[in-house]
Amino acid sequence: VQLFWPAVSFGMLRYEMDRTQSIMRIATTASPVSGMDVRDKMLQLSIAKERSKLVDAVKKVVKHWRWMVRENMYRRAQRRSVPGQGSASASTTT
Repeated sequence: VQLFWPAVSFGMLRYEMDRTQSIMRIATTASPVSGMDVRDKMLQLSIAKERSKLVDAVKKVVKHWRWMVRENMYRRAQRRSVPGQGSASASTTT
């Protein structure tokens, strides 16, 4: 292979055997992390993801609840301000 590329490409291309082997040695080196560590990390990430989903769901419920409270307060205020309805009209007619 080292002699093939210069012959085919008229010397324009070359193949550096020592660099290629070094790159492949790094690519195939076993990881120094044990399988148990990987499993524990995957479990931690899974728990963190579920917790995040739960927090997002609670935030959504609280936001909706606050909106409903504000909407009900607004509706009650409108009902009180409309003349001729409710207890406010009874007190003004006497």
